[in-house]
Amino acid sequence: MANKEWDTKHVHFELEDGVVVVGFKRNLVIVKSVAEEIVIDRLQFIEGKSYPTLADIRIMKSIDKESREYFGALPAQEGVTAGGVLSDSVFSTFLGNFFLSIEFLNKSPLPTRLFTNKERAMEWMKQYRIV
Repeated sequence: MANKEWDTKHVHFELEDGVVVVGFKRNLVIVKSVAEEIVIDRLQFIEGKSYPTLADIRIMKSIDKESREYFGALPAQEGVTAGGVLSDSVFSTFLGNFFLSIEFLNKSPLPTRLFTNKERAMEWMKQYRIV
């Protein structure tokens, strides 16, 4: 599978071995309008295809409740076959757990996991690739 990249205002997208890795920008504060832009950009990046998607939140700053709910709703998950969140600190794990809260899981039929190791995340996510 060919790799490709795209840098936007809020995130860096990379298609890496059949997995979309979404790297949130340093100190990014996500409010609903930002979340909506990220989803629009992701849909443009994937060009109508579906991929497992890994959200690297290690350097972002925060996300509000409305944005978490938006990301957890089905329309925002179009083109996502599985979701992972990559975290490496107490604070980003706290943010990651927000992404994976009971509220999010109840709204999402997607397989979803929190990781602290990118290699393990990528290995898990590969099972959800559509070849």
